[in-house]
Amino acid sequence: MFIKICVVVLTLLLPAFAFADGVDSEQMFIVHFETGANWDESAPPAEQPQFHEHSANLKRLRQERTILFGARYADLGVIIIRADSLDSANALISADPGVQAGIFEYRVESLSVFYPWQQP
Repeated sequence: MFIKICVVVLTLLLPAFAFADGVDSEQMFIVHFETGANWDESAPPAEQPQFHEHSANLKRLRQERTILFGARYADLGVIIIRADSLDSANALISADPGVQAGIFEYRVESLSVFYPWQQP
């Protein structure tokens, strides 16, 4: 199911964000987030430990243009990032305050885009 959702997201939205500035697809990674062991189901997101710091970290990564795209669906999230390698991408996400606090778990995979954005 995750793969199908990612394909739809990437097909419809990613090209507009990622390829407008000539991003090299070999340096892109998809990050899938889900709630972790320390997520408190009885509390809203803003009351989760390190949630505000997690949001601030994502904002910083967007401003640095490390994050190319982000979305939420159901109780899950996905971001597309630039990194030098899979190891670098994992290190970047594992340092996130929400991941460190255990409110989020993540999975990083290399992203190979086969339909780059083309302006009509």
